[in-house]
Amino acid sequence: MESYKGHVDTDQKVQRAAIIGAGALGRLLAARLQPFCAQLLLVTRTKEQADAISGGGGIQLVDGTEHILADARTAALEGPGEAVRLLQEMEPEWIVLAVKQQHINGALAESVQRAMGVSTRLLLLQNGIGHVERLLAAGIDPDRMYAAVTTEGAKAEDTRRVIHTGRGLTRIGPAVSKESGGSELHSGPLYRETVIREAQGLIGLLSSAGFTIQWTNPIAPYVWSKLVMNALINPLTAILRIRNGELLESPHALDLMRRLFNEALRIAGAEGVPLSPGLWEEVLQVCVRTAANSSSMLQDVLAGRPTELDWITGALLRAAEKYGMDAPSHRAVYLLMKAIEGE
Repeated sequence: MESYKGHVDTDQKVQRAAIIGAGALGRLLAARLQPFCAQLLLVTRTKEQADAISGGGGIQLVDGTEHILADARTAALEGPGEAVRLLQEMEPEWIVLAVKQQHINGALAESVQRAMGVSTRLLLLQNGIGHVERLLAAGIDPDRMYAAVTTEGAKAEDTRRVIHTGRGLTRIGPAVSKESGGSELHSGPLYRETVIREAQGLIGLLSSAGFTIQWTNPIAPYVWSKLVMNALINPLTAILRIRNGELLESPHALDLMRRLFNEALRIAGAEGVPLSPGLWEEVLQVCVRTAANSSSMLQDVLAGRPTELDWITGALLRAAEKYGMDAPSHRAVYLLMKAIEGE
């Protein structure tokens, strides 16, 4: 498997971009990109949020001691297809899909497919696995989909305000490898000449906006590494109602995390995805660096919102079942979380 983390020309920038999803990460991206992009459209789920942002003075971004008010052109997915119409008229060079996994249903996937112009590329920012297959089923060309794995931290406070809770690294690479259905563009000499050329405009835009970007191919090991991290941290903090750092204070929680980790490693191995030998230490370091943070799953539970459990722990369990493997620790965590969600 070829691995390349190469230089791209960040002087080139995307001029027309759209972000679908106005959660914490979507708003962070919109606020940061807006000054560097000739046309930027933020697509919200509801008209209420679109009106709150466009009519209320824009997005309020708090980044350390910096307070930014960013004007944002908005459109809502709900309603008579206005968002798709505006996207079609705009013909964005890139669409960034920043919604959570559970929101990528057939209707949304079809809307994204209809909104993509002949030269539009799609960047996926979801945690977990499974969404690429749903987008492929909607007829989106695999060679026009790219995946991102980010450690940027963001927290939404209301419909407009977002706090940048931590800077990180964002890796970008082809979402579909040649082996799993992509074309020759994802391997061999055409890879550097064509795929990087297509992505460098977006990478240039993100870099200008202050994000640290690394082009990475294959990206699957990093997608799986983040999946494993989320499967270890998110459900346990949600079940125990504790912050990330408190996981390290309990020997019982650490023992369970290690069991979850070993099961996940075996599942990834069966899937043919090589994971770093130092991933366990990386998980512990994430808990240290984000010690005061509440995981997104804990926030969802406390707010009574649906969680991403089915696309994190559930995704691991589906992969295990595919290979006839048992994952008893992940199964127990999954059932406990389902019981909590049922409340």
